[in-house]
Amino acid sequence: MFITLEQIRAARALLRWTQKDLAAHAGVNDDQVHNFEGGRSRSLEVLEAIYQAFVTNGIEFTDGEGVRKKTNQVYTLKGRDNFLRFFDGMYEEVKEVKELYACNVDEELFDKWLGETSEEHTLRMKEIDGLVCLTLVEEGKDYFPCESYTEYKWVKKAHFEPSPFYVFGDKVAILLFDDDDVSMIVIHHPDVARAYKKQFLLAWETALVPEKK
Repeated sequence: MFITLEQIRAARALLRWTQKDLAAHAGVNDDQVHNFEGGRSRSLEVLEAIYQAFVTNGIEFTDGEGVRKKTNQVYTLKGRDNFLRFFDGMYEEVKEVKELYACNVDEELFDKWLGETSEEHTLRMKEIDGLVCLTLVEEGKDYFPCESYTEYKWVKKAHFEPSPFYVFGDKVAILLFDDDDVSMIVIHHPDVARAYKKQFLLAWETALVPEKK
């Protein structure tokens, strides 16, 4: 993976991102992006974060220092670093579209992978004005760490699957966990997102209201 400073600037222009926007999507600080674009830094870690932020948001880098925006695509992200970047990117998009639908969620598992950033993510999501957020968890689960910004319902145990998915904007993200790794399959396609949202809302209508303790 190698992209030039010109490609970075062109990709930002296509997405209408400022350096601050890029930093937020990449999960780095503003100075790191500013120094990188200014040629004062050559950090491979920052470059990888910038690259992943663009790819996650539909940018493709082509031969001859070309840059173009894909409208429909499927890509896979893997590992905890990309898991954290995915949540940063999802937050930035949800902040704009004001909708998030999550199905088959195990909140304890998400806490494990988010680690020390879990509370920070909850706080920033809570601050999104007008957010509609609905989450389906397994019947009987009573751990609701994000109830400050999301409404929870139960999926019947017979219908619960251990592979959660998120629907936000024109994207669907399917998350796959194993004991020591995590992968995210992201589908960027408005028709697919629309279909998943419809199926989610049908499941939400028949889901169980959690019992209050």
